[in-house]
Amino acid sequence: MSSNALSVVFRGLDHSDSLEKRIRAESEKLARFFDRITGGTVTVELPHRHEGKSQKFSVHIHLTMAGLDDVTVSHESGPKSVHEDAYKAVHDAFAAAKRQLKDKVNRMQDKKTRQQADIAFSASGGV
Repeated sequence: MSSNALSVVFRGLDHSDSLEKRIRAESEKLARFFDRITGGTVTVELPHRHEGKSQKFSVHIHLTMAGLDDVTVSHESGPKSVHEDAYKAVHDAFAAAKRQLKDKVNRMQDKKTRQQADIAFSASGGV
């Protein structure tokens, strides 16, 4: 995936060149791992701030895939979340996206193996 095929959106916080650079670096790592990624959108959001409470970031990743279903990851802060750091939230969201992609690759390989076994079984005269 080219860096131009990725949109980076900031909601509720100012644009950060360094955070965008980190997001693009993480997406390039994913693209090296899985070459069917054709584009996507990463949204970093800081929900409404409540006085006296720490800031919690959420990161949403939507990846478009050539010939496959898209991958969507929402890594939101919850009561047990530690995403008071935007860089950590981005890292964790991309780690979750990588896990989803690994699962997708494994399912594709399993399906291909089953198809090859079915073909071999049919060719051997199996019923």
